[in-house]
Amino acid sequence: MYLAPLNPSQGLRHTVKHNTVDKLKQILTGFNDQCQTAFVKSGKKQDLIDRIVTQMDAWRQSNNIEKWTKAQAILYQVRTSGV
Repeated sequence: MYLAPLNPSQGLRHTVKHNTVDKLKQILTGFNDQCQTAFVKSGKKQDLIDRIVTQMDAWRQSNNIEKWTKAQAILYQVRTSGV
């Protein structure tokens, strides 16, 4: 099964970079809680973006559908509700 980027017209990095630093930290918290990662939530905005995109790319390339789907849900939830 092919796992497409979150928003095919914009690409994953473009989608992630439009979040505020607070939202990026919330995404990383969601990854830590739901996907068993251990991301540090400190650093510059670009560092946070890189962590998210690199991990999601790794899940997509390894066809880890479960974690990719959870990550998409986390991104959607934070983007739409801010939490």
